[in-house]
Amino acid sequence: MAGDSQKLMTTSFSPTSFPHPSPLPPNSDPDGLPPHAGPLRFISPLPQNNDPDGLEADGRKWGIVACARGTGGYATARREAKTCSEANACERDSAASSATSSSTSYSSEPFSNNPCLACVETPCCKRLPLERIKVKTRADLETLQMYLRHRWFEVGLKDDGTWMLFYQRPCRNLDIHTGLCVVHGTPEQPWTCKEYPSYRCWYQRVFRTEQSLEFIRFDARRVEVLMTMVSYDVDTGEIADVPSWEEMIDTFASMPLDDPDRRAPGGKRKELRFPVPPPQKERHIELFRFRQQFPGVRIFKGKKEWVTVVETYEA
Repeated sequence: MAGDSQKLMTTSFSPTSFPHPSPLPPNSDPDGLPPHAGPLRFISPLPQNNDPDGLEADGRKWGIVACARGTGGYATARREAKTCSEANACERDSAASSATSSSTSYSSEPFSNNPCLACVETPCCKRLPLERIKVKTRADLETLQMYLRHRWFEVGLKDDGTWMLFYQRPCRNLDIHTGLCVVHGTPEQPWTCKEYPSYRCWYQRVFRTEQSLEFIRFDARRVEVLMTMVSYDVDTGEIADVPSWEEMIDTFASMPLDDPDRRAPGGKRKELRFPVPPPQKERHIELFRFRQQFPGVRIFKGKKEWVTVVETYEA
């Protein structure tokens, strides 16, 4: 990798380098991750994940449809739908409608009307989504624990069954005192931010509190408890059964999260690497530019893969 890689400079992503359509097609996936990426890998000493497509969701096992146990309670309360399948249909219809109903980009709205102005916590500017992770075995849960012993890492489970890994540090362009982006409306603002659907912000819904009905946040202690709630195949270690969504919500409601920013005091500095195949679309290239806005993040590009390298400290 080192022989054919070079540091990816910010100047490589001049907005004038690419003939963007006007506007870019809205990303119907509000968490900001590209729908397809390479296998999940770790540098030593973290274990290798042998799942060749480890970024796809495993909703059949972990999501609401699998976890509701026929009670409908959680899905009915949040979606005001009769069944979990109706809730998922509503979500799909909403995404399709938002992608086709208008040719006006979200960034074209006057900034004075932007809901970001009223957002005090600015959760989308303080978290970098890194990976989607498949969790099929006890070893996969132990891998989550490994991540959560490192500073600035957070793991969460979406109600569609997707496990997600975040790097929790404020963007360099965020004014911590005002909560505003200092490059908003300028050529320096990444297209990922310009095209983000701020009027239906997923980050606001799930990160403003420790407990969201559509997203369960985890630290190492919560994962440890979860491992006792899961049943496994005695021969393979594969996950055979998981607790219901309502049971997980109730269990973790009384377990405050630790602060990733305070984790591993005096720990050893490390770098973790997240390789993916070279980007094939402009929006994927823009995602790399977006990632470079976060402290502790470097991008390397090679012929076979581009790598996001993040700084951390191990407990």
